[in-house]
Parts: sequence; structure tokens; C-alpha cells
Amino acid sequence: HSDCVIAPSKYILDWAIQDGWKFRTAPIVFGLPYWPTDPPQRKPEAQSKKRVIFFGRLETRKGFTLFAKALVELCSGYPDVSHSIEEVVLLGQEREPGSAEKVKRQLAKAGLSVVHVGNLDSVQAGQYLAEHASDAVAVVASGYENFPYAVIETSLIPGLTSIYSRGGGTPEVLGSREDERLFDPEPRALAAKLAQALIDPDRFSSKPPYDFAAANDAWLGFHRDVLMRPRRKNLRGRAGSPSVCVCIPYFNKARYFPELLSCLEAQTVDNFTLVALDDGSTLPEARGVFDAMASKYEHRGWKFIRQQNAFVDAARNAAARHADSDYLFFID
Repeated sequence: HSDCVIAPSKYILDWAIQDGWKFRTAPIVFGLPYWPTDPPQRKPEAQSKKRVIFFGRLETRKGFTLFAKALVELCSGYPDVSHSIEEVVLLGQEREPGSAEKVKRQLAKAGLSVVHVGNLDSVQAGQYLAEHASDAVAVVASGYENFPYAVIETSLIPGLTSIYSRGGGTPEVLGSREDERLFDPEPRALAAKLAQALIDPDRFSSKPPYDFAAANDAWLGFHRDVLMRPRRKNLRGRAGSPSVCVCIPYFNKARYFPELLSCLEAQTVDNFTLVALDDGSTLPEARGVFDAMASKYEHRGWKFIRQQNAFVDAARNAAARHADSDYLFFID
């Protein structure tokens, strides 16, 4: 029933249509708005590539297992190339316990040294990649992404040689399914592409980055257009009931929760209610903050509910079941 439907990628829109979704208006594909943390710096002097960096969380769906298998394939199929690798870096948080150590043992048998760098946030990870742009090849191996920021970020680092899985919406970030930086998400194809990147890195690092300026303009233009449209319906709701219910799934976010609620409390329109649902937070601090906010806002009639962990989609649905308004507004 939405007035407007926007998808970052055609990939996810095609999936929704194939799954039977019906839309009131034709969906629009915009890409993602983005603004680099720092302006692009000068391209570093090229060096021989001695580092291979896996960029992403250490979990199977991010292509981590594929990456490890591809390196074993590289060592057996391209020994002259693999001997030039001084270090393999796993740049991302470990989401599958023991995965980093498992890969270290696996690749040690192939003669490769592995380092895990798992304590950096996204900005710091980008700085790490920029620092090693001249001597590293970055690999983004996930085959199921919608419109991955990892691809956007690496494509914008001057001089960084990066290669990407062809799956999901990644080709749309790069502008073409035929982009040379893409590989099919299977070990032999990744090994072959990695060998090419190590032998001839300029072939990949000179490709155009994600056009974030065009995406930003599209989003801004869309908002300007929407602001000029007449309102379809006033949000007055049923007689005596709030028109909107704000539904907030919550899990271990003690740092942000009080600020979010204070922002909602400060709204100039107060004809809304709120349901916050703690989806089984595991941290004592997070549980304590949730309970403190429940006491603080009890006078407003806002609902604070706790359930066993069932993950975010189930938490949204559970919060919606406690809503009493014509419209729902979700804030994760």
C-alpha cells in the first residue's frame, strides 16, 4: 500500500517480483546514497602485491569459506603466483567462532601466513585498506548481497586492487555484469581472478569507482518530488486512537536507545504511541537500560515488552501485534 517503493538494486527488486510481491506504484531503483568519510586521496605508487585481504565478516554467507578454498586452489594451481604472497589478512569481525584459527591452520599447510584483524569499525577498516592500497589485493567474496557497502567503499579507495563476487547486486554497484573485477562465486574462478590481480594489478585498480554522486542526486531529486506531491490522506486515525504506532525492535543497543526515545519524545507531533520490544538482549547493561526507559516513559503510556530472542523480523512482527494504530512506523 506504499505510495513509493524504492530498491537499492534491480537484483532485490527482481527477487521480490518473482516471489509474488504486488506494488501499488512502479518501484524505483536508485542505488544507495553515500558520502566518503574522507575525500579520495592521491593514488599511491604501485608496488608488487604481497598481501591478500579478505574484506568482510568471517562467516560463510560472506564468502569466507569460499575465500579459503580459493587460496588453497591458488597455491596448487598457480604456485609461482602464490609464492609472492607474504601475508593473508582477514579483515572483519569473527561471526563464526573458531573460523579464523581454522583458516590459519588450513592455509599454513599451503605455506601461507594468516593474520586476523577483527577489532576495527568500518571507518578504520577503510583506513587500513587505504594504507595497504599499493601492496594488497582486496577480495569481497559474498555471493548474496543486495547492494553491498563493502564494494562501494573499496571501489573508492585510490589505487586499491579489488575483486568481487558476481552474485547479488554487486555488478550493479560496479555498473556492469561484465566488469573485469567480477568472478563467479566458486573457488576455482576466484583463484584464477586472484592470480590475474596479483600478476597485473593495474588492470583492476584503474577501473571506475561507484558513482555515489549520481545516486545522491537521484535520492535528493526523489525527495524534492515527494515534497511537492499533495497528501493522499490525513493521518488522523480512528476516533480516539493515535494515528501512528512507532515500533522499535531492540537487542543489546544500550548506547543508542535513550537518545532515540528522547528524540521521539521531542517530536512536535505527539499523536502517536510506541511499542519497544526487547528481543532477548543478552547484555546486563542492555537489559538494565531497557527497564530504566520503561520506567521513565510509563507516564506516556508507551509499551515496553520483552521476549526470548527470535531475531529482528519476528521482533518487528511481535511489536506490531501490540500496536493499536492505523499506521506503523518501524525504527530498528
